Amino acid sequence: MSGRLLILWCLASLGFYLAMDWIRRQVERQGIVDRRSNRFLAYYYSARIPLRAETFCFTVLFAAAGAAIIGSKLLGHWILGGLTGGILVGIVLQTVWSRSVDQSRKLDLELPHFIILIRNAFTATNGNERFALQYAVNHASMPALRNPFAILMQRWERGADLQAEAEKTKQFFRNPVVWHLLDAIVQEHYGGGSFLRDLDRLAEQARDRFRLSEMRKVATAGSIYALYGVISLNLLLVVVLAIADPAGVKLFRETVLGRLIVGVSMTGYFGILFLAFRLIRLGDDWA
Repeated sequence: MSGRLLILWCLASLGFYLAMDWIRRQVERQGIVDRRSNRFLAYYYSARIPLRAETFCFTVLFAAAGAAIIGSKLLGHWILGGLTGGILVGIVLQTVWSRSVDQSRKLDLELPHFIILIRNAFTATNGNERFALQYAVNHASMPALRNPFAILMQRWERGADLQAEAEKTKQFFRNPVVWHLLDAIVQEHYGGGSFLRDLDRLAEQARDRFRLSEMRKVATAGSIYALYGVISLNLLLVVVLAIADPAGVKLFRETVLGRLIVGVSMTGYFGILFLAFRLIRLGDDWA
């Protein structure tokens, strides 16, 4: 009976791989995925790199978990629980990462170009800061940067107080370079200051922030890989103890503490592994 189940599980794993690979090819053929229409596909398969290796890795984990369940109920529970919990932990961690660090980094990447657009348009129009800002807004590629400034421009053209609107616009950002940029625009509008020199200084500050965010990404990834190594050693220690001491198997099987140790180890192991995959993909997307 177990042999038939194992064969069926291998066939199911093959079907799983073919289905995932078909989805990947469809997405690559269609190009960019609309996140509003299908967030699942957009989350997993919107990268520019081929995803055959990642699909294969998760298929192997899927098949291994099923084979372990068929061969050993106890080991199967450990692997399946760790795999399920680990993927959930990895998704949560990577979602938090992408929403905070990724958005901040994209802003740091776009901001120097945005400031240079303002500077070039300001020089070309002999000092028209309104047109310069509108030109930069029209050519900005990042909605999170473009939309707040577009709202500012609309209200400014309707006669609203620029300084008050600039203070409102600051609430959309946590980037001090953007705050200083708004202050420089207000100062130029009401007279005084050296707008071109301020723009050059702010563009350099934005580049420095981008380089700092790159270093922070590398440091964070290094910390995650270190944690992955620690959890791997912990899991290895659990396995060695269980093999060396027959009572260890009973400890991990029948006690709440033993189950907790193994569960946390497996969940952390697969969670950090999953997050490492996502960070590698995230880095490729940024390149």
